[in-house]
This record gives sequence, C-alpha cells and structure tokens, in this order.
Amino acid sequence: MIFVLALLLCCRSAADHSGISQPASVQSVELGDPATIQCHIQGSLDRVWYRLTSAKALQFVASFTSRYSHGEFPEDLKGRYSVDADGTNYHLKISRTTWTDVGTYYCGVVELDRVHFGRGTSLVLKGANKSRDSVVQRPPSQSVQPGESVALECSVLHMDRCTAEHTSVMWLKTPKKSPAEIVHWSGSDERRCTGKACVYQFHLKILSSEDAGTFYCVAAACGEVLLGGGTELDFSICK
Repeated sequence: MIFVLALLLCCRSAADHSGISQPASVQSVELGDPATIQCHIQGSLDRVWYRLTSAKALQFVASFTSRYSHGEFPEDLKGRYSVDADGTNYHLKISRTTWTDVGTYYCGVVELDRVHFGRGTSLVLKGANKSRDSVVQRPPSQSVQPGESVALECSVLHMDRCTAEHTSVMWLKTPKKSPAEIVHWSGSDERRCTGKACVYQFHLKILSSEDAGTFYCVAAACGEVLLGGGTELDFSICK
C-alpha cells in the first residue's frame, strides 16, 4: 500500500507534462444527487480513474481503452458509474451518489509501464449526517497582516463508532478568485484529544494577499465527510 501511494504521488508530479487537467480540486454535491468529475486529457492514450478513500486505500474505479472505445468498471460500481470519453474529455459520472463514493478521484493515462495522474478532485457529499459526529471551527473570521503566523483550529466531536484513529482531517482553501484547493493534511501529531473530542491545528504564515481566503476543516471518518463552517482570513495592511 505504501508503495502504491508513493507511486501515485510520484506520477502526480509529472501530470503537467502529460497534458492532464482536473479543473476542480474539490467538488460538493447533495447526497443522492448525480456527480460529474471532470478531466481533460491531450492525446489518444489509455485512461484510468482511481479513488483514494478516507481510509487512505487506493481503489480502481474505471479504465477506458481508446483503441476499442471500451470502458471497464469493478462489479460493485457497474450501473452507477460511467465515463464520458469524447475527444479530450474523460469525465467520470456517478448517477446517484452514496456515502461510499466519498474520496479523492485521480484521472490518469497509461504510457507503457507508467501511469501519470492528474492533481485529483475530492468529492464531498452534503446531506443528512449518518452519525452524530460534528466539526466546529472558531473563530469564523480573522484579520491578518503580512508576515503574520496564524493557527487555524477545528474540533471534531466523535459521538458514534468512529474514533480519532479512524479519522483523517484535511484543510481546504477557497480563494476569492480561484478554485478551492487542498492545502494541508493534518497528521496524528497535530491533534489533541480529550475524551471523545479532538482538536486539530494547522499553522501557516501569511506572506501576501494571495495567502488569504476561507479555510475549511474537513474530517473524513468511516465513509462520511463532515465539513466545518470555515474560517475567513481577511488580509489587511496597517497604514
């Protein structure tokens, strides 16, 4: 598994050279609604989709052979999953989303004995929570200045079967004029737990206005993704 993840990260570094584009780094849909995860690929190469689950497991999702215009899917995904392979488009379609669809999807091309992946698109589902777990971010907003260090914090309250050991936390940044992006994964050394509550911190330094935006804490546990309310960092320059 470690080797597979290392291979994925290695191949992602070459994505720009392979003509692979995944426009959205984060995509949010309502539970039960359809979803289309976009990918654009230059050239007529064999193509694949993989999903990195919240448990850090890498799963095969789809493959498409350009020569025969034929797609293949795992048995448990047939009927709900399809691909729109038209020219440079290689979009993954989910007819009806369920909690099992949560994860980060990587579009890739196969070249000889190597696979090159795009930067990934994280699928977040909104809807009625399966559990009573919750994510709280404070404060909702904060003014920052150039050169200032900021500690973002979110609290994850585990009320059901999922514990901190089965929870992964990432931070999303939504700039005002560009798409959302994943900026940090919180490790076990960045959390403090007391009872059923765990506090995660993300430290960053503000260098310019480009570092400002709204930061969301996202907790993935036991197939469910919970989104915090966000903390907006407002860039200001003292006169």
